[in-house]
Amino acid sequence: MGRVLWNDHSILDLSVREYVQFKFPRSIGLKVHLTTRRNKVLIRVRNRNACISCFLLLIIGLGVLLGCGRPDAESRYRKGMAFFEKKDYSKAAIELQNCIQENPDHTDARYHLALCFLELGRLPSAQPQLKRVLEDNPAHMGARIAYIPFQVAQGEITPALRTVEDALAQDPGNVRPLDTLARSQLEQGSIFEALNSIERARKISPNDFNLLITYAQICLQLARQYRDNQMATVQTRNEIASEWEGNAETALNQILAEHPSNLDA
Repeated sequence: MGRVLWNDHSILDLSVREYVQFKFPRSIGLKVHLTTRRNKVLIRVRNRNACISCFLLLIIGLGVLLGCGRPDAESRYRKGMAFFEKKDYSKAAIELQNCIQENPDHTDARYHLALCFLELGRLPSAQPQLKRVLEDNPAHMGARIAYIPFQVAQGEITPALRTVEDALAQDPGNVRPLDTLARSQLEQGSIFEALNSIERARKISPNDFNLLITYAQICLQLARQYRDNQMATVQTRNEIASEWEGNAETALNQILAEHPSNLDA
């Protein structure tokens, strides 16, 4: 910790990260050193008329000190985002966590950290980060959309639907909220609700790669469900299941035709 001295008496302790030295004419009677090697902030006043100058200098010094942590946080954020853009989510998460340690109020870093956790399948780690983002900024649409799976899992369907409608109101062409909702509903076993959501999204963007993938997954799940339906005859079950399997195959062929670079499909 550093010290601010008034006539050799400590009046304030400060944390110092860098070396800064201020020099003034002897007549002012001020001498200031900020250094990490000695961890010392020293303001000596030999002239009472220098009080105003001393406090002005103190404000400047505090500004320097408070700003010392910001470049560290921002540099970590930029480094983390560089990894994020390269889809190296593990390294991005490390840098973004370090950024938040330096600056806990860095909302964008916290949001992208949550996205990293989601990409890495670390849902329990992502949820509190998204909650904190929404506490700081309830209107953060990206965080609201990313939080939809947690709302659906907890049975909070109404706020999830409200997020979808708010997002579409802002950007009618944005199908991500509907796709997120459909995937979440599918994971919870609400297949027909998921089908309704994805069909609504496909009306907006019928050739979207992610929507085609989600639609194919829903179709295959429906096919399995109908084959296992003991309430219908074997012929009926097979006919309906085959129809849904055909729909899935059509979607996958469309992916290969329109998105040839996505061979993982």
